[in-house]
Amino acid sequence: MKADGATARILVVEDHGDTRQVLSTLLDRWGFGVSTAESVKSGLAFVDAKQFDVIVTDIALLDGTGYALVSEAKRKQSRFQVITLLPMSRSEKCAGSTTI
Repeated sequence: MKADGATARILVVEDHGDTRQVLSTLLDRWGFGVSTAESVKSGLAFVDAKQFDVIVTDIALLDGTGYALVSEAKRKQSRFQVITLLPMSRSEKCAGSTTI
């Protein structure tokens, strides 16, 4: 919730369907207004249609990058925060874990 009592509007841009659904469900349960997109193109279509307070985006999307999405979105809307999701391969996850 924003300081003025309005619901914060969040755009989630994630090409992995399960991850997008989990994020959307959690954010909705926490009381945020959530829109979801699976690509740079569909994310920018939402930016053209609505104002957002936060954009949560995967960095590696099928049709471009989260950086490109945010860059273009900033040209259209200047007042939003960004949260980036970094992809991690299974081998990177294993390499970062510790076996006891």
